[in-house]
Amino acid sequence: MDPITSALVKEFSTAQGITEYGEDKQFEHFAAHCIVSERYEDEFDTSDMVVGEGQDLNVDAFAIKINGRLATDAEFIDDLVALNGYLEVEFIIIQAKTSSSFDGAALIALGDNLANEIFAEHQTMPANQDVRRLIAMKERIFSHAGKLKENPLCKVYYVCTGTWKDDEYLVAAIDRKKRDLLDTNLFSSVNFLPIGAREIQDLYRATRTSISREITFSSLVTLPA
Repeated sequence: MDPITSALVKEFSTAQGITEYGEDKQFEHFAAHCIVSERYEDEFDTSDMVVGEGQDLNVDAFAIKINGRLATDAEFIDDLVALNGYLEVEFIIIQAKTSSSFDGAALIALGDNLANEIFAEHQTMPANQDVRRLIAMKERIFSHAGKLKENPLCKVYYVCTGTWKDDEYLVAAIDRKKRDLLDTNLFSSVNFLPIGAREIQDLYRATRTSISREITFSSLVTLPA
């Protein structure tokens, strides 16, 4: 890991009180924080997102954004259906590695497990508790398919500390895994995004930049949720 990324991970880990974790696990929390913060403005706890060790089906962290909120369990989805009467869903899947290069085999394995296990109708591979929670929420969402405004978005991130160079083999692998997920007919769109050291550094710095504005209402205004 380069010195700048390493320093940012240490800063984040100290602020979050996770310095007792190993470097790999710290980086998973760091990557989840950076990526989800780009998609969600409110505070959240990365411990709700980072997946435990073993039988993780190549998923290191995940988040499900529904109607502008982050879902934590299947029951929360039922509550949103009752409250709003509709669902707008975005799946965020993250694989984070401290290695300085993009691993094509790991990338392909992640895509295969998403299409053939996590988002499949039936699972054949053992999965740990966190991945089973992801699958349970996925199933609950699709059980309310009639409430979906459109098929969910799916954003898959492969994060490492290297430099993305549009390698021909990796680009072809990503395109194939995107097609596999789209062929499930579950998603309105699928993005498979490689994130290198410079990109994750920029994302982290963006999380520390807050913007405030003062708005004066001259009369009573009813704002939508």
